[in-house]
Amino acid sequence: MCPVMVVEVSDNPTIDTAAFATGDQIGALRALDNLLAPDGMGSVLTKVIVIDAAKQSAVLDVVFYYLPVTLVGAENAAADVSDADLAAAYCGHVNILAADYVILNANSAAMKACRIPLKNPGRTASGSAVFVPRHRLYYQLVSRGSPDYDATSLTLRFTVETQN
Repeated sequence: MCPVMVVEVSDNPTIDTAAFATGDQIGALRALDNLLAPDGMGSVLTKVIVIDAAKQSAVLDVVFYYLPVTLVGAENAAADVSDADLAAAYCGHVNILAADYVILNANSAAMKACRIPLKNPGRTASGSAVFVPRHRLYYQLVSRGSPDYDATSLTLRFTVETQN
């Protein structure tokens, strides 16, 4: 049996401080480096953690892409990706629900276990001459409530397991 390598990457996006509505894009498209296996095969996203320093404990979707997609809407507007980008790049999503949070005095945190296969082939994004490294994964946050975050109050941690 092959040993399993576990990699965890943290990200702290800068986000709009105005209240979001359900379906709004939170922040920009984010890139996660060094999360996938160097050959781009055999990695599985197993856990997403959200640390919420603003204690909004909001329901969120974390949408993952193999390639950099063009977000059609602006931050704090309806989240949208072109049909072509979605078909070429979507690899899964994780729903962070209200029940996933532990609410503390001044902050909250959520953890969601998942099993999303990540088989990034490393290729050129459609219509672009930019090669996407095999070890890079992209994500987008989508509000499913009406949170009012501070600019850097969200930290996300992603855990990936890879068979060596």
